[in-house]
Amino acid sequence: MWRAPYASSGSWRVVVPIVALLTLPACLLVVSTGPTPVELATIVFVAIDDRGALVASLQISVADHDGQWRDSGLTAQDGSFRCAIRSGVRRVHAEVTLPAGYVLRRSDPWPREIDVPSHGSLRVEVRVTSA
Repeated sequence: MWRAPYASSGSWRVVVPIVALLTLPACLLVVSTGPTPVELATIVFVAIDDRGALVASLQISVADHDGQWRDSGLTAQDGSFRCAIRSGVRRVHAEVTLPAGYVLRRSDPWPREIDVPSHGSLRVEVRVTSA
């Protein structure tokens, strides 16, 4: 009588349970009680004049309170400057330097302290008036 070669081997008995275990649905739950570090946070500064036009070449300086991290740059043609915040920074000090022909609006106090979001981005408008 002819028999299939796999029928006599013991490997068939091992393979079937492994395949069955791999096809079962699984769920992994991770619980952490530690504080969540700030990562991937961005502050977007947008400079807008009193007519609603976007203002380029506005200097933005951002630093954490320890002075160990800082970033600076100019607003682009779209009026924005994107500042990627270093991991672990929770609060920053931001200052602006205006291009010629602009002054800050009295209702918009600068420099200012900004709380950094834990993730995602925060939009900060800088309101200026044409001189």
